[in-house]
Amino acid sequence: MASLASVDTQLNRVAQQISGLNDDLEEKKEKLRRLKEAQGELISVKHDFFGDVEICLEPEFSSKTFHGNNSNNYDTYRRIQLKEGFKEIPVTQIMDAMAKMQEKVNELSDEVSEIKDEISGLEDRQDSLREQRAEIKSSNEGNQ
Repeated sequence: MASLASVDTQLNRVAQQISGLNDDLEEKKEKLRRLKEAQGELISVKHDFFGDVEICLEPEFSSKTFHGNNSNNYDTYRRIQLKEGFKEIPVTQIMDAMAKMQEKVNELSDEVSEIKDEISGLEDRQDSLREQRAEIKSSNEGNQ
């Protein structure tokens, strides 16, 4: 049978591990919260892009401000290539960023679950050590 000092040492070690894991858990939860918040902001930005496609066509040119062959070429470029490129931003770049963020959310969620499982295991170990400690104390009191 283990000694009371040994069990107390193990209890202290388990309590320190639980405390450290609780700190890690809170840190992961905070990262997860911030990441989910950023995802929401990114979705909002994506919707803003869809609503502001025409912004890439500004300013409008008139015959008084910009004219001639170069103005026609530039205006055609703006209306076709620039506008299509602008439409691609939410489709490709933002969607790629959202996919990467979701991967990180999933990773952090898994880490949170693992830490919770580890804490649960340590709490079970702590309960077992407390029972063992009580048995040792009871046994020591009976021997006196």
